[in-house]
Amino acid sequence: MDLIMGGVNFSDPSSGGDECFHYLTVYQRLVETVLVLPVAILQLCYIWPKARNMEVPHAPNFRAYNNCKKLGSFLLFILILVFAVEVSYKVRTGSLIFLLNPCHVATMLEILLFCENLLPPSVARLVFALAMYFLPGATLALLFPVVTSRKLPGEVCIYWIQHLVIVLCPVYLLSLGGVYSAESFYNFNIYVLCHALMTLYSFGPLQFISMLTNVNLNNVLCPASSDPFQGYYYRLAAIGHHSFHYNSMVSLKQELQVLDYFGAFCVFISFFVIILIISVTCILWFCVSPTDDVTVFAKVRSLLTFLVLVNESIYYL
Repeated sequence: MDLIMGGVNFSDPSSGGDECFHYLTVYQRLVETVLVLPVAILQLCYIWPKARNMEVPHAPNFRAYNNCKKLGSFLLFILILVFAVEVSYKVRTGSLIFLLNPCHVATMLEILLFCENLLPPSVARLVFALAMYFLPGATLALLFPVVTSRKLPGEVCIYWIQHLVIVLCPVYLLSLGGVYSAESFYNFNIYVLCHALMTLYSFGPLQFISMLTNVNLNNVLCPASSDPFQGYYYRLAAIGHHSFHYNSMVSLKQELQVLDYFGAFCVFISFFVIILIISVTCILWFCVSPTDDVTVFAKVRSLLTFLVLVNESIYYL
């Protein structure tokens, strides 16, 4: 248990504790759960038969596959490295329980997507849809970071790198087509399925474990200090945000096959961006002390926010 939650700092309200637990009354939690869970179960029961027979809408983009094999392998290496470092931090701080948070789940899903040969096409299609569903949450984590509990050298840095990779990797995957194709704007099947699964996960296992341990997993007990949805109805506001945002994500068109259109130039730029990110990570990892982490990232947050907004605006084209 020490490795799982022995090091959780309950004095930080964003991590959990009694103050966080009593942010909402038991009655309000019960009412929200009773309202939300049955709807999610009905959505899942209705859409699951259709999802099982889900077909791949487009043929793979073989040009992108053939020209960008090294880029795909490199991105997979980055994902595994970032996730391994994050797990090592969780082991060292005794907070493995936070690996249940959706952003870590999204990282694992993207690792699976880069190993598509391990998954049947229908399963890969569903996993990709779920990974896309996590993008709004990862974007919010970049715009409103929660890093007060990260005290080790480089721990804040890996937070930024992980969430940036979560947001940027789908751009490469979309260029491959096939199971990584975007849905039609009017196709709500995938949207309903992902929404139901995420709602069941948040208001089911995550909420139960959080109330049992007093650990604020995915902010189901109380909003983080930087949460944009502060208030007694912040959980319903978060559901509304994901409901609105995801349909914009799944409306991505095949014209977004960036790597195919720009060829070697785009591959070069992609490698340049990745190498730049790794270089900055290494510099901060070895040169920034724990007390300086927040100060340094406060200075670069405006730049990262701009990059995230530019990346997110692409999804609306």
